[in-house]
Amino acid sequence: MADAPTSGRDPLIDATIDGRWRILHQLGAGAFGVVYLAERANLGRQVALKLLHEEYSSNNEYVRRFAREARALSRLQHVNCVSVLDVGAHNDRPYIVMELVAGGPLTEEIGTPAMTPVRAVALIRQVLLGLGHAHGHGIVHRDLKPDNIMITELAGVGEVVKILDFGFAHINDSRLSQSNANLVPGTPSYMSPEQTGADGAI
Repeated sequence: MADAPTSGRDPLIDATIDGRWRILHQLGAGAFGVVYLAERANLGRQVALKLLHEEYSSNNEYVRRFAREARALSRLQHVNCVSVLDVGAHNDRPYIVMELVAGGPLTEEIGTPAMTPVRAVALIRQVLLGLGHAHGHGIVHRDLKPDNIMITELAGVGEVVKILDFGFAHINDSRLSQSNANLVPGTPSYMSPEQTGADGAI
């Protein structure tokens, strides 16, 4: 017998978006969007699907920020940067489909006995390689912090870093509107001196 529906259940669970992506369950939520575990219909490949919060779908600034993230990710083809698989909109709410990164954020490893100097150097080297690739494509992350750095395992390779969340990225592309001039992007405790200055919108 099927379970009786419960009040407050997310209506997107078990829904199929654009006939391609079936939502399985929620992975997490932030200030601007929610991330779901989803799978490709008829194939079963699991992915992460990020959907803008419904209350922001009519806010042009948030929609532009979401578009920036999609455009930034679409340019990146590097083992240390999360890759985008699809973009679209569901009931006027934009979404991004990304590779599913199994593992945990760097936040959980900092200060643990497992974070030896040798391991720390190896991880930071990968972060720098990913950032170098992004910078080479005219993309500045602007919100790099341990929560946005995932550590996963890749078969035959070992420990691999993935840089996430390019929502505040500055993209060197005159065709794409950048963030509002009144918005200083980033997380205060991780912002560079350039970001905290008078012209913080790098």
